[in-house]
Amino acid sequence: MQILAILASLALTIVFGLMPAHADKRVALVIGNGAYQHADKLLNPVNDARRMKAALEKLGFTVVFGEDLAKQPLERTIGRFANATQDADVALVYFAGHGATFGDTPYVVPVDAQFSSLGEVPYEMVPVETLIGELRRAKGLRIAVLDACRDNTAEQNLKRTATRGGDATRGLARVKNPEGLILAYATQYLSTAADGKPNENSPFTSALLNHIATPGLDVKDLFFKVGSEVIASTTGKQRPEISVSFYDSYALVPGNPQTAGPALASVPTPGQRPNETRPTATAPAADPCVSAETHWKSVEALGTPQALEDHVSRFPNCAFATLAKAKLAALKKPEVAVVTPPPVATPPAPPRTPPSVAVITPQVQSAPPPTRSIGEAWMSPLIEKDRGRIARIDVSRASALAKAANADKADQAKLQAARNLLDAAPQLIDAGSLPGNWQCRTIDIAGDFEPVSIGQFFACRFRKVGNNLLFEKTTGSIRRSAPLAAIDDYRLLYYGAYFAQGDTQKPYGLGDYNEEVGVLWRTSRTRLRLELPEPNAYADARHEVIELVRQ
Repeated sequence: MQILAILASLALTIVFGLMPAHADKRVALVIGNGAYQHADKLLNPVNDARRMKAALEKLGFTVVFGEDLAKQPLERTIGRFANATQDADVALVYFAGHGATFGDTPYVVPVDAQFSSLGEVPYEMVPVETLIGELRRAKGLRIAVLDACRDNTAEQNLKRTATRGGDATRGLARVKNPEGLILAYATQYLSTAADGKPNENSPFTSALLNHIATPGLDVKDLFFKVGSEVIASTTGKQRPEISVSFYDSYALVPGNPQTAGPALASVPTPGQRPNETRPTATAPAADPCVSAETHWKSVEALGTPQALEDHVSRFPNCAFATLAKAKLAALKKPEVAVVTPPPVATPPAPPRTPPSVAVITPQVQSAPPPTRSIGEAWMSPLIEKDRGRIARIDVSRASALAKAANADKADQAKLQAARNLLDAAPQLIDAGSLPGNWQCRTIDIAGDFEPVSIGQFFACRFRKVGNNLLFEKTTGSIRRSAPLAAIDDYRLLYYGAYFAQGDTQKPYGLGDYNEEVGVLWRTSRTRLRLELPEPNAYADARHEVIELVRQ
């Protein structure tokens, strides 16, 4: 009997030694809807949800699960999750299926939604805010994953009917106030996500399952890896979007991501028997710099001295260590950038031909002085950190183009379009000639997921308010409204903040994350270029450019 007791104790030790130890309370809501009654049926959301449930349970989550839910069962399931989430350390919501946007409100679609009329739609669906709102009950990490932008003929037909055959928006609009969340969308707004091959998984969920149990991988880096894999697997046709407002470090599985091998081999894939396991390859010898770039993306998003020091200590001999040390030095001596910002030389007023763009780069020291002083007087509207951003505009542009230079053939055309816009020679700019309607589009250079991203055109305008000239972006989910002030005969200073459609705009100068500054140039009689150096952590770029075309 004593021997049997020892053997039983040893067996228990082995079993529990193989299970991940989690002292924190983890709760998840997982829903997969595919059997739609009045919309396009989807083959894979239930597969996606079942595999996600299995993966999360292996990571110590208590999972509230539902599949093919109509509206009332879906709302009841959310209610069960709300009860379970109270005081959770980690809470996660995952939804796979149809998503829809009406007005500026994003919805997830129950399987019984009829898409009968615009007036009834809000009562047939569940707002995304309702789905993920209960995450706020959790006291720690909160994650929402929406693989819910799949193409839906019923939605498109209803929108076309309502607009009398006009263009119908596609995709899932963004939640307005995702504070304290990591919010992952399977694809960008105005785009749709792939469902995947029949009886398999969607590209987004497949990538998430590939990385979710990687030991030591910080959750922010997890979603960067997922995004990169989806872009690669879909050859750029699908580009996930990640919103991060959680800045602590947290790994779902403790350990070292540099030496860990695959960790989800025992989660059954579609068509695989539950007890069947698939062999995994032995991890190769670890490259000490293999995680440096992923870690650097998180460090750049934070931008704090502590994060930079952490990167240097972890990756002292890797590619971004030198840049981290330089940023640390700049943070420790902010007065260099603020008190005596390096001058951005301006070209002289030419008699006939426009000045060469080269004379606006900081390397040119012999350029004659502009017609208006570029000392601190014109920077007076800016808060201190933004004076530094404006002073570094040439560095921001050059570093972004350098990083984007490795673009593959598919992105080279976009990169060249961005270069052409940036290389266009500046012309004399008369602020009095700008008021009126314009079209504008955003070009992101050196983003996390692609070298260059060129957006669609939206409606913009300049208008006079008293003695002030305002620039406004008046359509789209992201709006802008900001004053402009003269720097010299060739440049206007832009300073303001972007905001979501429907939100109240806050005044510039509060130091909020969405504040931005830039320089406006005229490049032809009907075209302008607005450069926004060093965009904030939520922008998918190192340097943003807004191209404006007169209507």
